[in-house]
Parts: sequence; C-alpha cells; structure tokens
Amino acid sequence: MTKKWPVKESPHFHPRVLAMSEEAVFLRAITAAPDDDLPRLVFADRLDERDDPRGDFVRLHLALRAAAPDHPDRVAGEHELSSLRKSCDPEWLAALSGRRARII
Repeated sequence: MTKKWPVKESPHFHPRVLAMSEEAVFLRAITAAPDDDLPRLVFADRLDERDDPRGDFVRLHLALRAAAPDHPDRVAGEHELSSLRKSCDPEWLAALSGRRARII
C-alpha cells in the first residue's frame, strides 16, 4: 500500500517550492516587459515580505537607473549595489534584467 501525502506534507506544497514557483512567475513578467519597472517593483515588495535581501538590490538598481549621473548619493549607491550584486546568482541577475544575455 502506498502512502498518500497529505497536502500539508506534500513536497509540492512546501513553502520553498511555492516561493520558487512564484519567483519564476515574477521573472517571466519581468522578461515579458523589459522596459517596465512595475513588475520589478512588485517583485521587490514580495522579496521584502520574505525578508529576502535581493529586494534591496532590485530597489537600489532601479533608483540608480533613474538617478542623474551627478547625483550626490550615486557613488555610495553604486558601491552598495556592487556589494549586493556579489551575493546574487548571475542567472537570476540576467533574468531580472529582462534580457537573458545581459547582466544588470
């Protein structure tokens, strides 16, 4: 007799699996609209809700992209972004950019 998995114990309903699936949906939306910041901002909100530091990366990247080259906080922001980028997976960065061939 095979054991039937109750929903709460099913590996398909594990919170990490659901989070990964949710992330894939966000990354597809970002890839589908590479020039639209809204999917990235919504994704950053969701990452923040999960206490995922990548949310900070997304927000800072968008802020720097919109900031003037001579903005007084630009250099500090670039340093922080560089530090945050080191902890991110390159494939995730490429997907987040909305263009698989380019890392943001």
